[in-house]
Amino acid sequence: YQIVEDSEKVEVIFTYLEKEEILPGDVNYQITYQVFKNKNEINLLFDAETNKETIVNLTNHVYFNLSGDGKRTVMNQKMQLLCDKYTKLNQELITEKIEEVNEVMDFRRLHEIGDYINDDSLQNHTAKGYDHCWLKTDPEKAEIAVMQDDLSGRRLKVSSSYPAVVCYAGCYPLSFPFNKDGIKISKHHSMCLECQYVPNGINMDNVCKAILKPGEKYHHYIKYQFDLI
Repeated sequence: YQIVEDSEKVEVIFTYLEKEEILPGDVNYQITYQVFKNKNEINLLFDAETNKETIVNLTNHVYFNLSGDGKRTVMNQKMQLLCDKYTKLNQELITEKIEEVNEVMDFRRLHEIGDYINDDSLQNHTAKGYDHCWLKTDPEKAEIAVMQDDLSGRRLKVSSSYPAVVCYAGCYPLSFPFNKDGIKISKHHSMCLECQYVPNGINMDNVCKAILKPGEKYHHYIKYQFDLI
């Protein structure tokens, strides 16, 4: 890796060459983390090139809990997704098809993550809650998600060049240390927001297949902006 710093930001640049194994082609990856000094913003840049046609769908599995101390779950924190469609999952958690959001899956208006998470349609499924992909209403717009905590006053805005975001609400019981104060990760402790192409798009119609060809340059970004309500 390489660290580059200027008056505006610090960049940490990771590079990796994946030799042809499971997927066809050797792929050169470059992942850049940009942390800004004078604004509460973090950018992630994803770049790749290949010598054979292959699938590339890079994301970041970061989890958020805006309480500040991690003592509360995200069930009463709020989320908005600028998305009017989501991907239905089979019992193996594989994306099957795209559907219009229903009441349980509709986050077009800001509301609490826990409002519908215990609905039978989710709890009778392997997912046991939110572990789905949502598609941008307008793929040309960068904004895709907002998360906020009314008690702490913190807000997160997520923008990306990707057309979709996978949201996972930590739906399975867990218990392992989170910090030195003894706080533990538990069920619904945090929300994962993974901007990306639609998972399993290679086997679906009318979505990007996430195919990278020789001579093409893969480039996407995810931006996290933090402020106060």
